[in-house]
Amino acid sequence: MVIGMPRSGTTLIEQILATHPEIFGAGERVHFEQVVEAAMPLRPGGLQVYPEAVAALSPKQMRQIGVRYVASSRKSAAGAAHIVNKRPTNFPFAGLIATALPNVRIIHICRDRVDTCLSCLSKIFSGDLPFTYDPGNWVGITVLVRL
Repeated sequence: MVIGMPRSGTTLIEQILATHPEIFGAGERVHFEQVVEAAMPLRPGGLQVYPEAVAALSPKQMRQIGVRYVASSRKSAAGAAHIVNKRPTNFPFAGLIATALPNVRIIHICRDRVDTCLSCLSKIFSGDLPFTYDPGNWVGITVLVRL
């Protein structure tokens, strides 16, 4: 699993890793987020919010998150021994990823904060990344990059 801010180098790392014949570069897969959302217990009025709802998950449910994620990922991995998911915005799930997938290797890309922020500002992303367009949000984001 490769995590980090958008424009931090996650694609480059995935491409380097995927040159190995036993590694499949899966790109930016949302599988983990989807599996987590499906596992969150319901509360009155809707789904509980991550990460608060994680405390309500049993060890068995945590294992099931990992099992479902691996099964979902393997469908497109063409029998590769290892799969690289390089979705940068998986960083909020790092602790849950490590718990649900005890054998996972997490590579956290930390590019220079200013370079990352300027690069994000110069790119119009598709999808839900509004924090990349608003410099007012960068203070909190740059702290996450340094973790």
